[in-house]
Amino acid sequence: MFLSSGEVSRARLLIGEESYVNDAPAKSEFSRESIEVSLFGEKLLQSAAVTLEEGDKIKKRIVVVSLLVAAVAVVLQTLLPLVVLPLYLLIEKGVLESRSKKRVEDFDKDYTAFLLSLASGVKTGLDPLVALTTAGHLFTKDSEMQGCITKLNESLERGKSEEEAIRAFAADIAHPDLRLFRTAFILARKEGSSLAECLQRLARVTRQRQSFRRKILSAVAMQKLSAFGIGGCAIVISIIQVSGNPQAIQTALAHPMGSKMLAVGAFLILFGIVWMLRMAKARLM
Repeated sequence: MFLSSGEVSRARLLIGEESYVNDAPAKSEFSRESIEVSLFGEKLLQSAAVTLEEGDKIKKRIVVVSLLVAAVAVVLQTLLPLVVLPLYLLIEKGVLESRSKKRVEDFDKDYTAFLLSLASGVKTGLDPLVALTTAGHLFTKDSEMQGCITKLNESLERGKSEEEAIRAFAADIAHPDLRLFRTAFILARKEGSSLAECLQRLARVTRQRQSFRRKILSAVAMQKLSAFGIGGCAIVISIIQVSGNPQAIQTALAHPMGSKMLAVGAFLILFGIVWMLRMAKARLM
């Protein structure tokens, strides 16, 4: 018994050989030649929901800091102040990444309820698109889910096709399960398959992922505590050594190798703490 071309395509989709839906990238309000896009990337600015006004403020801050750093370097006649500029850019990038992560977490809190409510509406005979566009009243006005549904309704009102609007649904949120939802929704509309059962399965997968993530975060908290504990122990031991035998510290610092060894030891401890914190900061969604 041979399979039809449609059945072959669906089978390839299920095993991951094909992608039925190419997600439409979120349209950017920023110019590709702008400073903030060149430094932080268009995708990060979109996922952090940075507006044009906020982008202009970021650009002005970068220019001001660059001028101040350059002025200090000229006055002091040294290049050391230039180190401040990349550090400042890292801070700005960290703030944007934190905003992006917070948006994903806010969306993820309502995502399971969104899937189950949509599945319930479809089971009662409601059109999937109608159930999707009217699901906004279930969530608070300041929630990310409400904002995404509102944008979807605005896209449909502007005359976009159903498929285009679904592809752009929450396209600026870096959630790991959204692409599968968009694919399932469009596939069900085109092929006439049941969407309610698929949404319920997606909800189960999302719950399992959220449960696993909570367990990982608890383990990561222990790792962070260990990092701070190691640093605290090193500081306490140093204080005890300085207060108990200051002469030995002075002798070690006076030795040509002693000061270097102490500096290397302090650097290794600090590097280890920073490394452990960066490992613990790895996001698991």
